[in-house]
Amino acid sequence: MTIDINEQERDLLLEVLKTAHLSLIDEVHHTDGFEYKEMLRQKLERLKELESKVGASLSNSTTI
Repeated sequence: MTIDINEQERDLLLEVLKTAHLSLIDEVHHTDGFEYKEMLRQKLERLKELESKVGASLSNSTTI
């Protein structure tokens, strides 16, 4: 899948992803349930991957 976005949209998307990332880290630290914590950790990994893809897209083009 390819999404065409401009640089300002890309920057906003990165900001939203980073905010979600920080929020999720906080939620992981405050969660006691093992299964729920594992699900949050997996979600955190997917967020990291997305951040990396979106951040790397600027060096390649503004197409995500």
